[in-house]
Amino acid sequence: MLHALYLLGTASFAASGVLAAHRARMDPFGGLVLAFAAAVSGGTPRDLVLDRHPLYWTHDRVLLVLIATVES
Repeated sequence: MLHALYLLGTASFAASGVLAAHRARMDPFGGLVLAFAAAVSGGTPRDLVLDRHPLYWTHDRVLLVLIATVES
């Protein structure tokens, strides 16, 4: 259940990045970049401060597929 909520939050942040790219009239690659940046920007500094390696999004391929799916 917790993992499903985690994926839902990631998808919503990715969607906000896609919407920002759409408002800025970016191409699909720009939308993918903003979706990725919005989706992982909260957890990456957290992992760096807590000295957790590897970063959470580098070993969970489901997140990368989810972000790419939201963008398309």
